[in-house]
Amino acid sequence: GSSVADLLGVRDALVRLQRIEAGRACDGDLDLADWDLPGRVAAALARVGLADVSLDHDARALSGGQATRLALAGALMGAPDFIVLDEPTNNLDTDGRAAVRELLADWRGGALVISHDRAVLRGMDRILEVSELGARLYGGGYDFYVERRAAERDAAERTLDRAERKVALVERDNQLARERQERRDAAGKRKRAKGDAPKLLLDAHAEQAENSVARGSRLADRQRSETQTALEDARAEVERTRALAFDLPASGLAAG
Repeated sequence: GSSVADLLGVRDALVRLQRIEAGRACDGDLDLADWDLPGRVAAALARVGLADVSLDHDARALSGGQATRLALAGALMGAPDFIVLDEPTNNLDTDGRAAVRELLADWRGGALVISHDRAVLRGMDRILEVSELGARLYGGGYDFYVERRAAERDAAERTLDRAERKVALVERDNQLARERQERRDAAGKRKRAKGDAPKLLLDAHAEQAENSVARGSRLADRQRSETQTALEDARAEVERTRALAFDLPASGLAAG
């Protein structure tokens, strides 16, 4: 049984004005009377394209688009400093979406708009992107955001490519170093097997080889750790998304 006036939250105030105008005012009516209310209601409804909708109109008979417009009118009625709009252009036709964009363009308060409507997003002062990487704020509207985001993604992918190549290079260098050390160790073992060199000298060479192996192993571990950390950081900057595509038949609906 709710009406448009109920949804706007102005029914009681309008009934009060009707009692006063009919000469049947109750105690306190004159003190509580909001004489500018009818004009504000009419202006708010006109602003969202509902000028022809009666305040007595059954709320159940409203379309989804009309309900969305009415919610916007209610926001205007309260004259808030800040509004939050969650997908405000859903269920709206072309004219309705244009009305939302015009409302936001003229809005002088703060507004947080959650939307996938690029036309709406193009009129925003800033874009806050929420993804698996967290929240990132971009100055400017949607087109500027797309440009900046593409540049950041390209830079992140280049950084990732460099990190991957660095890891491969470090692994190759470490492998070559191990192979050289293995050849030196084999040569030392052959020389010790011949027994034609003093044991003291052979022991010194063996100790030197062990120290060299230890230093090389520590260096390889540090390089491997540093390059792996850089690789993980680079991967974290590249959002892993899988593009989705749907092959849908033509709807047969008119454009808009």
